[in-house]
Amino acid sequence: MAQEKSVARLRFIVLSPSGDEMPYYVDGFVNTRTGANLASGFKGLSAAAVPFGLYRYRLLREDVRGDAGWLSGQIDVSRAEALKVLLGSEINARVGGQPAAADVGPVRGFAILGVINPPPGSGAAVWVRLTGLYQDYRLDVAVGPDGTFRIDEPLGGLFMMTIHKGGAVLGARLLAFKQGSRSARFAVNLGDASITTTDVKAAPE
Repeated sequence: MAQEKSVARLRFIVLSPSGDEMPYYVDGFVNTRTGANLASGFKGLSAAAVPFGLYRYRLLREDVRGDAGWLSGQIDVSRAEALKVLLGSEINARVGGQPAAADVGPVRGFAILGVINPPPGSGAAVWVRLTGLYQDYRLDVAVGPDGTFRIDEPLGGLFMMTIHKGGAVLGARLLAFKQGSRSARFAVNLGDASITTTDVKAAPE
């Protein structure tokens, strides 16, 4: 009786910083041992029968001409069900009618100002940690006795914010940063029992 070949059902998921699925496809999927390229076996970002092994992958944006926004890396396929979640590249500008990559920096004097209610007061140091849900990024910011804190980076997408005092976690809040490159303000109430989402938007001009 022939030995059953070990294969996996593999799926890539590419997410934006806000958690939305992005339009990518598999451009290359090469076995590092044999050199075989199995990209043709994918339908979109899924393949039904990938032999176990170590692979180099390359994903391209479906809605972008050329290589802008490409993703690459390695994946070890060793289980019957394999899933790889990746963070995509946001491409919002257009050149000649086609999407193109562009870096847009914050305006001069940019700041996101937050306040915690009620204020934590003096004593042990208070600080907040912002951790991206769909991006590999973390930021720690000190909180003043009056509950205010300042973020000098134009964050975007969903972040989980935890509030710390000494060795205790005072609370948590899911933040949706939508202000772009404009300054913004928001408040967090420690009395909230559940984790809710706070939209951080730029103030009207």
